[in-house]
Parts: sequence; structure tokens; C-alpha cells
Amino acid sequence: MSVRQRKKIQELLRPDRLTAEAQASRIDLQTMTVSGTYRLVALALVATLFVGCIEFHRRTIREYNADRSGHVTVTNVTEEQYWKERVDERIAAEVAHEKPEAGYDTWQNYWRWWYSVLRRKKKAPFKSDHFKKSEDLVNYIKERRREKGLPTYED
Repeated sequence: MSVRQRKKIQELLRPDRLTAEAQASRIDLQTMTVSGTYRLVALALVATLFVGCIEFHRRTIREYNADRSGHVTVTNVTEEQYWKERVDERIAAEVAHEKPEAGYDTWQNYWRWWYSVLRRKKKAPFKSDHFKKSEDLVNYIKERRREKGLPTYED
């Protein structure tokens, strides 16, 4: 049997009638497709984990406080805790008859201004289980003011 006849028989016996070079390139293509799929799956998993970490981890603020003796304490507080502390500080300043901050002449003007700033956005400016809407923040301030016997300036 001649070499030409043998090659013809071998070609006929191959199920998909591909040459050896074509079969090799086909295997390379399949390998690249599979490895590309693995990369996409790995990337999707990493992205999912990253988003999950952001959702469960609340951002914190590091506070440094010094007492009269100079002893410094460092605490990490959530944005919500920090905001509540600022509300309490401003109410305490009003009770102590201090002047309002931000250049306002009266506390009434100051609180009305702060309410308007909070109401400009629909949601709270930080992640919170308690405050879902900006109006919840305003209501919290009013509630804290009522507890101290102060007017809310909107009722």
C-alpha cells in the first residue's frame, strides 16, 4: 500500500476528519475557553465577597478625647453614633446658653437650617438600621429636644 493510500485511509478513519494540526489548535481553543470561564467565575466570586464585606462592615470614625489631666482616650464609633453625639452636643450648648455655631444668631434659625439641610436628601447620609429616611433624622433631633424640654421649632 502506498503512502498516499494510507493517509487517505487515516483521514477517513478520523471521526471529525480533522488534521493533526487542526485537532491540536481545537484543543488549545477549548483549553483557553475553559480557563477563561474559570477566570470569570473567580472574578465574580471575588466581586461578590467584596460587596458583601462592604454591606456588613459599617464605617467608623476614630475619636480622640482628652480630659483635663491630659489623658487621651481613643474610641471607634459608627457614623450613626458620631452623628447622635453631635446632636447631643448642640442641644447641650443651647441649654448652656452658648451661641449657635455656623454663624447663626439664634438657635431657632440654626435648627431650622439644620432640618432643611437634612431634608435635601431622601436617605440618611450614613448606613443605619434606625434611620432609613432623612425625616427620621429630623424626628430624632426633635425627640431629643423634647426630652430636654426645648421647643422643636416646627410644631
